[in-house]
Amino acid sequence: VKESVSDNITLWFKQDMFHNKIVLVFIGNYYFNCGRWQAIPSIGYSLPGKHWRIEGGYAMYGGKDDPYITYSSHNDAAFFRIRYEF
Repeated sequence: VKESVSDNITLWFKQDMFHNKIVLVFIGNYYFNCGRWQAIPSIGYSLPGKHWRIEGGYAMYGGKDDPYITYSSHNDAAFFRIRYEF
């Protein structure tokens, strides 16, 4: 029997504040068999009107000392985006 490389636990948290004007989000994953993880906290703000939102956050990746995982752990990134929702 082959071992699964995709057994994982996922955490997703969202907190709306001030009538959905500000939104805090955290997404995290941990993959048991390969020891990889990711954590992505972000914050969003609804601009005046109904459709525009700005968001920013930081994506972090890591894991045990392995050539492939070590490579991916150097891909952390800050992000900023403007969205139009319809």
